[in-house]
Amino acid sequence: MKSCWDPDPKKRPSATEIRKTFGKWFFKNKNIEPFNQAELKRRELIESQKLGPEFAKKPHPRAIYTSRPLSFFISKCSSINSSQGYSYISEEQGFDIDIERSLSVPVTSLGKRNIEELNIKETNNDSGK
Repeated sequence: MKSCWDPDPKKRPSATEIRKTFGKWFFKNKNIEPFNQAELKRRELIESQKLGPEFAKKPHPRAIYTSRPLSFFISKCSSINSSQGYSYISEEQGFDIDIERSLSVPVTSLGKRNIEELNIKETNNDSGK
């Protein structure tokens, strides 16, 4: 796993090597210890709420963009109650809902184009009376 973090991209394993290694660990259930060690390290980092000096690099003096800790954002997001259900209706879905309410024919059996044609026919019928 540490080889994936090497600063020199040429020393990092290829996607094929990673896939083969993962396949050996997962499918043959051999050498599960690296996953256990990684999970322990992940938990330590979460509990300490800092990444520590072994992960930090000195930024280049002329760097425009710099990284910053995300612990505030992560803790803020994780504190939101995940059981809350959010309802999102796009503008297009809102139009579909309004059309469905105005028609006596179920929208589920019709496409959008058919609905528009029905509306045109209804308008023409109303103007002819």
